[in-house]
Amino acid sequence: MISLKCASFVLLMAIAMSLTSKTQFINPMLPFLRSFKKCEYVTVSRHHHHHHHNHHDNGRHGGHSATVDICEDFPPDFPPPDSNSTSILCVDWKGCCNFTTVQAAVDAAPVLSQKRIIVWINSGMYNEKVMVPRNKPNITFQGQGYVNTAIMWNDTANSSHGTFYSGSVQVFSSNFIAKNISFINVAPMPGPGIVGAQAVAIRIGGDMAAFWGCGFFGAQDTLHDDRGRHYFKDCYIQGSIDFVFGNGRSFYENCALTSIASPVQPGQRFINGAVTASGRASADENSGFVFYKCSIGGTGRIWLGRAWRAYSRVIYAYTSMTDVISPDGWNDLGNVTSDQSVYYGEYMCTGAGANMSTRVSYEQRLNDTLVAPFLNVSYIDADQWTFCCTNCRISVSSTAAAEGHDSSRPNHTKSISTLAHYLVQERLDQMIKQSQDEEARRLKEARKRKQKIVDRHDSSRVISRKRLVLVVAMEKCSNDPRQDFRRSMVEVILGNKLKEAKDLRYLLKYYISVNYEEYKGVILEAFYQVSTQDEI
Repeated sequence: MISLKCASFVLLMAIAMSLTSKTQFINPMLPFLRSFKKCEYVTVSRHHHHHHHNHHDNGRHGGHSATVDICEDFPPDFPPPDSNSTSILCVDWKGCCNFTTVQAAVDAAPVLSQKRIIVWINSGMYNEKVMVPRNKPNITFQGQGYVNTAIMWNDTANSSHGTFYSGSVQVFSSNFIAKNISFINVAPMPGPGIVGAQAVAIRIGGDMAAFWGCGFFGAQDTLHDDRGRHYFKDCYIQGSIDFVFGNGRSFYENCALTSIASPVQPGQRFINGAVTASGRASADENSGFVFYKCSIGGTGRIWLGRAWRAYSRVIYAYTSMTDVISPDGWNDLGNVTSDQSVYYGEYMCTGAGANMSTRVSYEQRLNDTLVAPFLNVSYIDADQWTFCCTNCRISVSSTAAAEGHDSSRPNHTKSISTLAHYLVQERLDQMIKQSQDEEARRLKEARKRKQKIVDRHDSSRVISRKRLVLVVAMEKCSNDPRQDFRRSMVEVILGNKLKEAKDLRYLLKYYISVNYEEYKGVILEAFYQVSTQDEI
């Protein structure tokens, strides 16, 4: 029989399709339907995989035979062991991990942990409502690509005591990170005049949250950017009405915003959607949305923003806009007194929808000076974040370059790879100890065979190995972070050769496992080409 998780996903999608006449709502979901091919026809049996954690939820089963090994494609070297700075909780709906639901992993995370808790979520559709409470900071949701891993639910304002509580995922803790995962609300798209049909995909109510390569799918009120400082990079956001709303102070970089509002015939002035609804209520609130180098497209005729509150603030810079954007651009929801207090602006935007000649009179005419505070992540105080928010080139050095480095001191390097640095260093220490133990064992056996006593000085000299230190450093940014990443790694391999190529190869693979999945192929390929050379 088909696995239950896959069946539930197909059923939910069938319901979503049957309850809405808007075919535009389904089109952006097709990547998820294509990923359905990954769901195997199996019996309901799982075998236990070797992992490093002691937590288990009630979803584990075993003992029956399987027609297909549903854990066959699970990474054999994952999850890696915990370190002093991180713990990894593994989630797989097929039962190949210690948890079958995301919420079970969140529940198992320690309260007020100072360590980074990585919830590694295998490919699949997780049909559940997830809440990360305020007392569980420093949690990361690591998916396997936003078209492969998703958390989905179908609450609406009517079914959950209000819009704010309808989110499929609700995050109230600080320092939350999500990578390569989607958040979906599959409630049907509301028709005109329908009350209580708002359906949030995710609510972000904690400070210092970051999202890389994530998808947000819904219709009305998709992304509740509630409060706090947030960063979004390379994300896909789908909706119809106010699909980014709230009172957060957020920076959206290189994100795609897609309207799924009903198509509007040429010449009609009918408006049926809006991208944003900023909830900034006073001039004293330092909040608002910045969209930098983003794109806006899709269907319908929509505003860039609506004045949900009197001091609503939204800025678009270097953003491309199709003719889905209404010529007037913005709307005050009939409250003309807010025209003097809202802060709406566009700067160097392009496309058919970026013509500012017919914009509302209260839009700001931004010049270089006025727009400067909104053009980079200093808007969200990124210098205070240990994990945010750069695509800058990184480099890794070892041994000679790190001479005199005291690894016991905290690493204050501002890099997206600070977390990876600690993980790799921990694994490197383990490898060195294992190597030393193996060398000591080999020498002990040799002494027995030869019945000789090895001089203590010689023995100490043989098994002693200088501690290697990996240092992650941020270098100059460029317009092509993928190429920079690859070039940096090649330079490291060429410039800092280790005696054992397999050791460096293992470390690099481990390093990449906690970075963007998109880099994995090009870096491993470059590394393999260099590390297999004779001189290494």
